[in-house]
Amino acid sequence: MDLSLTVLNQVLVMFALIAIGYFCFKIKLIDDSGKQQLTNLLLFVVNPMVVINAYQIDFNPQLANNLLIAFGLAVFSHILAMGIAYLFIQGKNNQHRASIERFSVIYTNCGFMALPLINALFGNEGVFYASAYVTIFNLLSWTHGYVTMSGKADKKAMLKSLVSPVVVSVFVGIIMFYLNLKLPFVLATTVSAMASLNTPLAMVVTGVSLAQTKILSAFKTLRCYYIVFLMNVLVPLCAMIIYLFLPLDSNLLIVNLVSTACPCAVTTLLFASKFDRDSAYASKLLTLSNVTCIVTIPGIIFLYQILSKLI
Repeated sequence: MDLSLTVLNQVLVMFALIAIGYFCFKIKLIDDSGKQQLTNLLLFVVNPMVVINAYQIDFNPQLANNLLIAFGLAVFSHILAMGIAYLFIQGKNNQHRASIERFSVIYTNCGFMALPLINALFGNEGVFYASAYVTIFNLLSWTHGYVTMSGKADKKAMLKSLVSPVVVSVFVGIIMFYLNLKLPFVLATTVSAMASLNTPLAMVVTGVSLAQTKILSAFKTLRCYYIVFLMNVLVPLCAMIIYLFLPLDSNLLIVNLVSTACPCAVTTLLFASKFDRDSAYASKLLTLSNVTCIVTIPGIIFLYQILSKLI
């Protein structure tokens, strides 16, 4: 039960940081261009540093085997989310909204929300496993997700996902891990220092994003509750039930569960704006899923801990 309490405390800390970002935007300390610059810093510098830093551990056959399993779990949880999204969300009447809803259910905020949370819970080993989920997220969101939101395939955009900073850093980190290569002291210290910026920067950016939405309107749209239930509860709950019967390392499973239980990705709003979908509706889903994850993420972990002792 200590772990679920730790998750709750860490989620509350993260929401305190989100509140700082929210008020920084409201008092005009950060504007939209500032948010974009912070986002670029996160995506192109800080997140890759987090991944590289996580792979700066001694090679261990057990860790290597767990990493392969983490990739398998990441693929499975995304396929599970796809199944639930297409089963419970019909697009006959409003294909544009259906595409937003499906994308929201399938793709979580694993980079901005899961990585900081997992780092706080399990340190570099947790981020080491979580990098697999983030890699699969990047590959699928820019291929399947891109087609889902745009209605057409863009080969250039899909190929671009293969060379995104986080994906490249994962492959570089894996090579360094398997060859047992370590960064020199100055570089290692620099990378570690930059990686430590991930949590506060990611949460401030999230807070600024929420400040640009109409928060109260998200609570007035009944359909949003249904979609958020699918993404924040049903998908991780189904994954959890299956994981209870898998003879795998508990930390490995919890890392995947936390990544799966995170609120919808900020990419949902970005793609909705890019492809002229209902961006106002996307912002409502983003807002409501972020607010409710205060309860749902610790709740899923708490339930997993209870049931894992009974089975």
